[in-house]
This record gives sequence, C-alpha cells and structure tokens, in this order.
Amino acid sequence: WLVQDAAGALYEVDATSWDSRTLRLFHAGGITGLDVSPAGHIAVTSGADGSVRAWDFARGALLHTSRFGAAASACAWASTAVDPTGRTIGVGFADGTIRVLECCADGLRLVSALKTHAARVRHLLFSPDGRLLATGADDDTVFFVSVRKSGCAPLGFVQLAGAPSAMCWADDSARLVVACEDELLRITPPGENVDNQVSYRLPLELKQAGSEALRAALMGRLRAERERELSAARARWLEDHPLSDDPIEAADTEAARAEAERAEEEA
Repeated sequence: WLVQDAAGALYEVDATSWDSRTLRLFHAGGITGLDVSPAGHIAVTSGADGSVRAWDFARGALLHTSRFGAAASACAWASTAVDPTGRTIGVGFADGTIRVLECCADGLRLVSALKTHAARVRHLLFSPDGRLLATGADDDTVFFVSVRKSGCAPLGFVQLAGAPSAMCWADDSARLVVACEDELLRITPPGENVDNQVSYRLPLELKQAGSEALRAALMGRLRAERERELSAARARWLEDHPLSDDPIEAADTEAARAEAERAEEEA
C-alpha cells in the first residue's frame, strides 16, 4: 500500500507484515512560496500546512523542516547583500507575522519574528542593497523592516487603497513599486532613523508610477501591431490578386465617396 499522512509524508506499507518505510516527505497542502539560495543548490518552500522546508534540489532530498502555528504564505531567500553566506530566509504567514530564518547545517534557525500585519502576508522582498525588507499584506499595507546582522527592527507601514497585488524594488533600492487596485505606486522607503515611537504609520507620499503613460504605451503598441497585421494582410492579398484594386485603398475611396454624398444631402 501507499499511504500519505496528514503531515504530507508518503509511506510504503506491506499489507502482510504491516511494516512501513518512508518514501517522501511533502507539504500537507498547497505550496505558497518558493525561492532558491544565491549560494548553492538549495531551495526553500513555504506551505499552507504551516511548514517551511529546505531542499537540496540537485539530489532531490529534503534537508530541513520547521513547523509553525499559522499557514506560511510567502517566502524569499535574501541575497548575499543581506547575508554574504547566503543562508538568510524571510517567511510571511497568514496571521500577519514575518519570520527571518537561517539555513544551518542542523536545521532552520529562527533569527527574528515580528507581527507586522493584521492579515495574511502576500509579498516579502529584500531590497537589492540588503538594507530593508518590504512586506505587503491583505490588510492593505506595506511594511518596511530594517535588516541587521543582529536581527530585524520594524520601521513602519504605508496604508494603501487595497491589498497589493505585486511588488518590486528598483535596482538602486531607492523606490518600491507596488501594484494596487488598477494603479502602480512608487514608494520612497524610510530611513533607519525614522521616528516611530508614537505610531508605525509612515508619512510617506504615494506617487503614481505613470499608469496612464503605461496604458498609452500599451495602446500604442497594440495599434502598431494591428497596423503591421493589416499591412501584411494587404501585401498577401495583392500578391494573390495582382490584377485587382488595392482593397484598403478601395475601401478608403468608397468611404470618402459616401461621406461626400452625405455632405451634399445635408447641404
């Protein structure tokens, strides 16, 4: 028999002796996040079963598993700008908590834990310069955390009009671009000396990241593609009908004639 338990393990069971052996260990539910170490062939996965797992994907082997009380909803492996050894992992959870773990030889060690949100963490991104961690959640906020060797320190959050659907750092770490509702927003991250003694809400200005310009560029691209398609179709038609009139010119001439007739009738 093949048997899978509630923790996601797959066993082979002898129906005569009832002896069993473990074949594979999996998440007992959906995988909500996946990222790869910058320093080797190790991947991290987060699961709805509340577990975080490290895998050696070159050998197809599970290395470590850590279990938590809430479903893990996102994960990100920090770059070597954050940790030169490439062992630091950030994980977001459905209860709004974020945890920073270190992948060690003997397991996943907890470095920091912060309750930054009041709802499920959707996105978790380390800045390219390794200075900040940005998280977006279903409570319609983006939270900034200072990343340090000694641990993490909360800086504050920015309130949005809705839950962020996507987030991306600029290459120079000077801006965080957030997709929210039907807008793209640019957020300038706070400095590490921000005053958050009274409130963690940051007085940061949200700027539109040119969504209208993006729409205009997209429509222009669609029009250009449509014109290329029409030109190609026109060339094919003329090639197949060398003695016929140009269909587009004929259509334009007919439209102009109809317009002139309407103008005469109105006059």
